[in-house]
Amino acid sequence: MQEKDYMRIMIFVMLILWTFYPILVMRLRPKIFGDVDERNVPYTNLFLIYCFIIGFSTTIGTFIILSLFNYNIITFEGMIIGVLVGLISETIILFPDKLEKILKINLKSTKSMINFICIYLISFIVVMGLISHLLL
Repeated sequence: MQEKDYMRIMIFVMLILWTFYPILVMRLRPKIFGDVDERNVPYTNLFLIYCFIIGFSTTIGTFIILSLFNYNIITFEGMIIGVLVGLISETIILFPDKLEKILKINLKSTKSMINFICIYLISFIVVMGLISHLLL
């Protein structure tokens, strides 16, 4: 297979993981996320958006960092590592009860989710900006 085919396959796999993996985990943990009903929909939607952002940005960030050490080439192994890092970061976020016990972070309210989404996006933009300035 050519490199273009590997890239298309990895993009498809990443999109599937970023979208359907959080939905599957949320359905398997109804005590934490509850059934999708009228009162829980905004929280569930925010959590899905947050998981997608975490998975996407950590995978892309891993690709960028790995390409820095490999002469700006992303290999198939690097793609697999990037997807695994994104999957692990999504898994950590999908267990808010365990995360709350370890780090005392409350992700169970809509207000705290919005705060964490904003903090994460700002920190991701700052880190990627720093990396881009280091490359110039």
